[in-house]
Amino acid sequence: MIEPLQVLRSLDRGLARWERRAVVLFLSAMVLFTLAQVLLRALAAHAGLAWANALLARIAWIDPLARVLMLWLTFLGASLITRKNRHIRIDLASAVLPQSWLPLRESVLAFATALICCIMGAASFFMVRMEWRFGGTLFLGVPTWTVQVIIPLGFLLLAFRFLLIALEPSGPGPEG
Repeated sequence: MIEPLQVLRSLDRGLARWERRAVVLFLSAMVLFTLAQVLLRALAAHAGLAWANALLARIAWIDPLARVLMLWLTFLGASLITRKNRHIRIDLASAVLPQSWLPLRESVLAFATALICCIMGAASFFMVRMEWRFGGTLFLGVPTWTVQVIIPLGFLLLAFRFLLIALEPSGPGPEG
């Protein structure tokens, strides 16, 4: 019989593979596009090459794309870090609670954080839905809502990861 926790762990591993690939792709694209833009600006400014200025005008979308990729990288990276239970902590309880209570504290805090992430995910879903109805666009005619979809998705990924932490206070196994 398959346990629900085993299914969640399997889903977690699959999501992590996708997230790692997306992080590598997005970070590589951001670095390459930004580097190309910097080199073209240097050519245009110092060498006075007209074609570099013309090309810069045609790739003005690189700056907004870099900001979009940073947003996606932030949420995907936060999800991957949370998966390993290595997120930022501001914790007074572990200093004052007996050591034997720490696993319970971990579970309670993880459940609470998962709930907060679900609330934030729902609120951001409504924001994205409003943007979809508004019909705004970013660079190259890309609809704004398609870029913002990472916000509710990211909060739901974080909620899923905190739920796993709550169910398994020891965190994910060595399979990483």
